[in-house]
Amino acid sequence: MVKNAGKLAGKHTIELYTRYLNASVTPNKKRLRSFKIIFSKAGESQMGRFAINKDDLAFVNSQLMTITEPGDFVFMIEDTQATFS
Repeated sequence: MVKNAGKLAGKHTIELYTRYLNASVTPNKKRLRSFKIIFSKAGESQMGRFAINKDDLAFVNSQLMTITEPGDFVFMIEDTQATFS
């Protein structure tokens, strides 16, 4: 949830990062997967929603093939994070 507490209209960028905990190669510690720019009027609150599918979690393995492996992922938005399998 994003709230514009100011007196003017504004915008805020929400960034979704992931970290893969069980990859067969060592991936980036934190990888930007998606972002949304939210425009809001003064005093307005808005919810940012993300839809992630299997292909969005793919990475390049040691054979230079783009794959998605089963495992645990940490999803991070600003100071909030959750782990999914």
